[in-house]
Amino acid sequence: MAVLSFNSVVNDGRILKSADSVSEPGFEVKIFGFEDNHTRNGYCKKRESGVTLDLIPKQFTVGVLAFLYNDVSSYLRKNFKIISLFTLFLFAAVLLFSAFYLPIFVVFTGLLVLPLFFLFSYFYRNKLYFYYLKVINFLIKITRKKVYDEHRTKAMYDKVVKFEPDIIHAHDLRTMDAAIKLKNKLGCLLIWDAHEIYEETAQIKADNKENISKKISSFQALVDHFITINESIAKFYADKYPNLPKALIIKNATLKNIPIEYDYRLHKKAMLPENQKIILYQGGFARKRGIESIVKSSEFYSDDTTLVLMGWGGIHNELSSMADKINSQRNCFYPKCVIIPPAPQSELAHWTMGAFLGLIPYENHGLNHLYCTPNKLWEYPNAGVPLLCTPMVEMKKIVDEWQIGWLLDSSLQASHIAKIINSIDQVSRDRKSINCKIFIDNDNWEIYSQKLKSLYKGFFK
Repeated sequence: MAVLSFNSVVNDGRILKSADSVSEPGFEVKIFGFEDNHTRNGYCKKRESGVTLDLIPKQFTVGVLAFLYNDVSSYLRKNFKIISLFTLFLFAAVLLFSAFYLPIFVVFTGLLVLPLFFLFSYFYRNKLYFYYLKVINFLIKITRKKVYDEHRTKAMYDKVVKFEPDIIHAHDLRTMDAAIKLKNKLGCLLIWDAHEIYEETAQIKADNKENISKKISSFQALVDHFITINESIAKFYADKYPNLPKALIIKNATLKNIPIEYDYRLHKKAMLPENQKIILYQGGFARKRGIESIVKSSEFYSDDTTLVLMGWGGIHNELSSMADKINSQRNCFYPKCVIIPPAPQSELAHWTMGAFLGLIPYENHGLNHLYCTPNKLWEYPNAGVPLLCTPMVEMKKIVDEWQIGWLLDSSLQASHIAKIINSIDQVSRDRKSINCKIFIDNDNWEIYSQKLKSLYKGFFK
């Protein structure tokens, strides 16, 4: 079996657990992905389960394209003003050095109107500015779709086709181009594992939303088995894409944590005393996850409480600046907000268990957030840590049913978040912590592992 992923896999617990679950003697399971910064110091190529990882090395051309897409394009979009000022400076410098030669001086004096016009367009947001953004976004789209993604798709296809798998287990949407080509070439079974509603993600643009919908419509009948993460998302796919097979629900549950004593590693890393209450957010730093609101809320925490963000992501610098400002304004012995790097997946519970509460403050932007059930929904309770989350449909259902936490108001007002946190005493927290154990005993990865095994065993009857 070939498992396909467009990431480096090493920190993707769902993919690793799924592959481990179906690995059996005599049944070779190989995960194909792409090397990235997480694998620069090497990675384990064979797991205890027998699953092997075959990650495609970073190629120079792909690296350049990734740089153009992630860094240069982002800079062009965000720094229109700086680009305009630089252009103005360049023109001024040329004018200065060409003043002795009248023809050049006259030409550049006339052309000086261009950077001035660009600056004018920035401040008054006229049509030129929006045309500029449209051109940049178009170039980004072409670069990613026609060059970057297609290059990676071809590299994955070339690697997997030599393996000649009987089954393709494709995770997420971006692997499906390679998966469809492999199915057509090898005649293998195709399993699509959809972790999200891709056309309803928080950052989606209207034109991309339509393209994704058309893409899924085009391959739905070619999928032999369909997997997704919860009932609400399964219903969405069943209603919109009726030619997809009925979904098998494999939730983002964790392996049950073996009881361990907390060694205060989270407190030590955050440089906090052992008796300081930690309000923890762990995971990716991205917009529309409510992270900015919880950072603002830390300003109003009682002195014995600190917010710790443990993770990484595109808005790290912005969050760090916000935290520094709050810490400098509050005259407390210990900081109100600390940011630390992510913990290794294999050790996550050892870190998480140091928290007083775990946060999932996702904002209601699109159906993907409304129906989300992120890994954190199990990771916090698995470490005995109750939740504080926004009332998204599936999260609210679990919190209410198992009484494993508290619900935030969807408005995510900083003072209101802090008021709830400051009102939770140790006795209430410990009661919810006991419920966390009951929840994990009844809803853990082993349950879903058995479902996966049953699916795969059915292929070989």
